[in-house]
Amino acid sequence: MAKKREIFKVDEDVLKDMMASESISCGKSGGDVGGNVVSAAEKGKNVAEVEKLEQEKSRKTIRADPGLEKKVEMYRELFLDKRKSVHRKQTYISYDMYCKLARILPLLSDDMSVPAFLDNVLAHHLETYSKELGELFRRKTQEPF
Repeated sequence: MAKKREIFKVDEDVLKDMMASESISCGKSGGDVGGNVVSAAEKGKNVAEVEKLEQEKSRKTIRADPGLEKKVEMYRELFLDKRKSVHRKQTYISYDMYCKLARILPLLSDDMSVPAFLDNVLAHHLETYSKELGELFRRKTQEPF
């Protein structure tokens, strides 16, 4: 005899949201996987409340430090503008660092990837410390055999 199969009703939007949040946070789901599932309407309501609170915080912060807005724009130009890169080479970073970046970058810039962000950060670092790096290089190459 064949077993009777149960038919489950699946909310596709909630399933998509769960999958997206897991891929963004590297396996950490937004809600309980086996327990209560938050409906899309409740989730939208929570997102709206969080966005409202973040806007209020950012307004207070900008008012408290008038130079902060300029600093934010400089940061955006330096690190969150995607540059075209034809030749790439694979490198490794820690899993924790990758997860942190993968979680926050989509919130800061729509099309910014972790490798592109790291490329921007490293380019800035090399430019900022070019004199120090040059001096270290000069010292290392002048050592006798």
